[in-house]
Order: sequence, then C-alpha cells, then structure tokens
Amino acid sequence: EEVFELADRVSVLRDGTLVGTRNIAETDEAELVKLMINRSIEQIYHKEHFTPGATIVETKNLSGKGFENVSVTVRAGEIVGLYGLIGAGRSEFVTTLYGRHRKSAGQILWQGKEVQVNSEHDAIRLGMALAPESRRDQGLCLNLSVGMNLN
Repeated sequence: EEVFELADRVSVLRDGTLVGTRNIAETDEAELVKLMINRSIEQIYHKEHFTPGATIVETKNLSGKGFENVSVTVRAGEIVGLYGLIGAGRSEFVTTLYGRHRKSAGQILWQGKEVQVNSEHDAIRLGMALAPESRRDQGLCLNLSVGMNLN
C-alpha cells in the first residue's frame, strides 16, 4: 500500500528476475500481486465469510530485545500477519513468542492459561508452529532431533 503513496514507479522481482516495471499511476495492487506470484490472488485465495473461533494464543504487554509492550490475540482459524520495516521488532516478537529468545516482561497465554515458552521445544509441545522469514537459515531447530525437524 505504501508504494502507491511514495513511489512514481515500481519494479517487481520474482526469484531474482525482474518480471515487470509499472508506473504507479497506471497500475493497482492486484496487478502487482499478480506480478509477484505469477497468478491473480483470486486464483489462490477464495474469500468466504469467516467467524474466528476461540482464542488460541495471546500476548499481554510482551517485551523483549527489540520490542516493547506488544499485545496480540490470535483466534482459531485466523491468519495473522505482522509487518513493519526491518528493525521494527516484528521478527524479534515472533521469535520470542516461539521461545528462541527470552522475554523481558509480559505474558504469553495459550488457550487462556499463562505459559512459559523458554525454548522452541516448549513452543512445539504446546502446538505452536513457526514459518520463519528464512526457512533455510531459521527453519531448523538444531537442539531437536532430525525426526522432530521433519514433523
């Protein structure tokens, strides 16, 4: 969305290859998404009315290295995206929630009960899963067995 406010022209790379350049005044979000994923978003996601379920995970004033007082609620069936500039704290928040880094303050609640997530193993035991920014660099839990990493 910000690209439409800040730029005059936008170029899209896919798999390291320039796939298109458009003048902002002559394009829209749907066209840019299509350039990024090589198909229209409607072909991938059919939007239906949805009512979220019970709260699965909640943070209350969670703080850690690079972020402060983040309160988020995720309900069953929701897809939640966090975005911000590099260094804004989104990655640090997620990896702290997942147990890769220690929190300095705040609470993590899993299905309404406060839990301590001090390691990736704790997170997995609760039923959490992490889709890291870089699966190659961050997608393995080196303190777990090969079998656990394959699950």
